[in-house]
Amino acid sequence: FDEGLTACENWELWIRFAIHTEFSALEDKLVYYRRHDANMSLNFEKTRDNRLKVIRKNATQLKGWVQNLEQKIRLAQFQAHAFFGENYVWHLRMREARIELLEALSLNPFSLKCYKLFLKTLLGKNLVAYLRKRAA
Repeated sequence: FDEGLTACENWELWIRFAIHTEFSALEDKLVYYRRHDANMSLNFEKTRDNRLKVIRKNATQLKGWVQNLEQKIRLAQFQAHAFFGENYVWHLRMREARIELLEALSLNPFSLKCYKLFLKTLLGKNLVAYLRKRAA
C-alpha cells in the first residue's frame, strides 16, 4: 500500500496491479463491506482528497500506457466531484455540495444530474430535508 494515502489506498493498489497484469471479473460475492458510523468512507474530506490524489498519481503512472488518457482522467475527476457533491447533498451539507458540483460541471457541463443536484442545494437544507420526509 502507498503509505502516503490515508484513504483509497486499496483502490490505488489495484490500479498499480492492473498496470502489470490482467484481471478477470468474478460474479460471486467474496467479501462484504460492513457499514457503521465510524466508517472511514464517511469522512468525506479525507476520502475526497485521497481519491483525487490517486487520480493524479495514476495520471503520471499511466502516461504512454493508455489511449485518450487526458479524457479518461477528466472523466475520473468529474465522477469524483459529482459523487462527493451528491453525498454532500444527501448529508445536507449544501455549501460543500455546491463547491463539488460546480467543479464537476466545469469538467462536464452537460451533466443534467449535477444541475439538478446543484439546484437542490439552492433550496437550502431545511427545505430539502422537509421534502425528503414528505417523499418517504
